[in-house]
Amino acid sequence: MSVISYFGGKANFQSFITPKIPKDCKTYIEPFSGSFAIYMDSDLEFENVIFNDRNRHQANLMRCCASPEEFLVEIKAQISFRVLLRSIIDHGRLYIKSVPGKKFASSFVDPNTGINFWPLFKNEWLNSYRGYEALVNCLRFNRLESLISTIPHQKLGVYLIENQPWEMAMIYLWRTFKHDKLIGVAHSTVRFWDLRLMSDMRQFDSNSVMPRPDCIAVNGNLAKSSLLKSGYPASEIVEVEALMYLHLSAKKAKQKSNSPKTILVATDYLDSATRAQLRLLEEVVALHPSKFQILLKPHWSQSLENFKFESEVVSGKKDLSHFFDQADVLYCSAITSAVIDGVCSGLPVIQCLDPMSFNLSPLRENAVVQTVRTSAELVKALDAIEKFATEVDPNELFNLDSNLPKWKSVLGT
Repeated sequence: MSVISYFGGKANFQSFITPKIPKDCKTYIEPFSGSFAIYMDSDLEFENVIFNDRNRHQANLMRCCASPEEFLVEIKAQISFRVLLRSIIDHGRLYIKSVPGKKFASSFVDPNTGINFWPLFKNEWLNSYRGYEALVNCLRFNRLESLISTIPHQKLGVYLIENQPWEMAMIYLWRTFKHDKLIGVAHSTVRFWDLRLMSDMRQFDSNSVMPRPDCIAVNGNLAKSSLLKSGYPASEIVEVEALMYLHLSAKKAKQKSNSPKTILVATDYLDSATRAQLRLLEEVVALHPSKFQILLKPHWSQSLENFKFESEVVSGKKDLSHFFDQADVLYCSAITSAVIDGVCSGLPVIQCLDPMSFNLSPLRENAVVQTVRTSAELVKALDAIEKFATEVDPNELFNLDSNLPKWKSVLGT
C-alpha cells in the first residue's frame, strides 16, 4: 500500500499499467516515482527496485520506509533493569496514594443532580490508579524518559494527538528536558462524540499544570470547527494540509445505473458495530435475494465468519475508494471516517447506527448521509439512493493543496 496519496499520480491507472509490466524483469525503475503507488499497491516482485523523484521530501520518505531502523529510535527495545525498578517504585507510590479508594467517590457526584457515578467508574478508576493500567503507564513514562533524556536537543517535535496517557507523559518530559516547539497533529477527522481530542476547559486556565502541546495542527475546516466548538483556544490551532485526504481532489466516482444494485460494504473496527451493520444487511438480502450484489471490504482487524449472504470479498490491500466505480452505494457504520471518502466522491452513503454506540459520524448532521437503525429503514434508503444530494466539495472540509504550503510554513521548510 502506498504511504501517501499523490496529486496527479499514476494510481488511478494501475489496472492499465500493471498488466503491461513483463513478469521476467529483474529490475524495476520509476524515473518519476511520486508516491510509488504502482509498485507498492501491487504484487510485483523484483530483485532490484529503484525509486527516483525530484522531490527530496518524497525521496527521504521512501528511504525511511525502506530502512526504518536507520531513521527511527526503537521505543520497544528491551526494558532496562533501571526502568523496570523505577516503574515498580512509582507504581507503589501511586498505590499508597490511592488508599482508601472511597476518598475519590465525592468527585463523581454531579453537583446539579446529586447523582453519584462512583459505582459505575470505581473499578476503572482504581485500575488506572493502582492496577494493571497504572503499572503499564509507569512503564511507559519511564521508558519515554530514558528515550527523551538521551536524544539531542530538538527544535521541533510532531506527533499524532489522541490525548492518550503516554502523550501526557511525553509532553511533560519534552518540557522537562527543554526541547522546543511541540505540535500535536489531528491527521484524520474529529468525529462527533469522540472525546479523544476534547479537553477539560480547566486545562486552559493560566494556573493549569496539565501538559498540552504548543499547538494542534488540523487539516481543514471540519476539524477546526469541532475543536473551536469544544472550547480549544483558537490561538493554539494551526491549519495544515490533509495528507491522508489529498486524493479527494482527484476524479469522482461514476455511479452505476444497472440492476441489481451493488452495495459496497465497509465494515468497522468495532465488533459490535460490524455485527449490527451485517445483521441489517442479512435481513434485507433475505427479503430481496436478487435485488442486490454485495462487495464486502472488511476492516483489517476483522475476521468475518458466518454472515448469511453471498458476497465478493475485495482486497484489504487496496484503498476503499478503489472500489467506488464498481458500486451504487457505500454502506458503513456510523463510526468510520470512510463516509468522507464516499460523499466527496459523489457516492451515496448509508450509515448503520449501532444501538450499543453513539453516532460518531464526522458528518453526523449532514443531510447527504442517510442513517439507518432497522432493516426497513435500510430498504427505504437503498430504494432512494438516486435522490440523495450526495456530492460534497472536499475543499469545504479539508485543505487539499498538494504543494503543502501550510505544512512547509509550520515545519519551517
